[in-house]
Amino acid sequence: MSQLIIIDWEAYTREELTPIGCEGCCAYSTSEQPTLSDGSVAEGVKVDIRFDSNVISLGLKFKAWKAEKDSTSKQCDAIVFPATDEKNDAVLFIETKYSKKNEAWKDYKIKALKQITDTVNELRARGCPVDERNVYGLISFPLLNVVSASVFSPPELQALYIKSRIVLYTGNHVAFISQQSVNLELQNKS
Repeated sequence: MSQLIIIDWEAYTREELTPIGCEGCCAYSTSEQPTLSDGSVAEGVKVDIRFDSNVISLGLKFKAWKAEKDSTSKQCDAIVFPATDEKNDAVLFIETKYSKKNEAWKDYKIKALKQITDTVNELRARGCPVDERNVYGLISFPLLNVVSASVFSPPELQALYIKSRIVLYTGNHVAFISQQSVNLELQNKS
């Protein structure tokens, strides 16, 4: 098994802790995870890879595509998918929100969901075969321990799946259990 950690350096820029050369949202193997300029470890999203194949991780730069003038289209932070990129493979869209306030998820949940759904819809509009994939979204609060059950109700999650074909999780750790499936990993924040 391998593990990636997805870090959005924008969150650390405000505190001037970003190491030189780190910007945007990036993926690292856990053995190569950079430390902050103060020597502490940067918090991020953990993505376990439990199948024998490579994955591609894309950290999207701010305004990765130019939206129409009047558009309110947003984008998520990162996309992870198997390198095989075959029909029915899983694709994971990740949005991170770095807040230390315990109830911050209440303020960010709708914005984060919009960033994921806008990214999926933008890729659909550009001809990417999103509808031929098993689509997963992850809203992560790396500095908090928030899980799906506390953020979105089962009817909200079901409506999202019916409308957009997105299985949505909220948490800080997921696993590709196969090339076709992603599960939320429950963990205690230490």
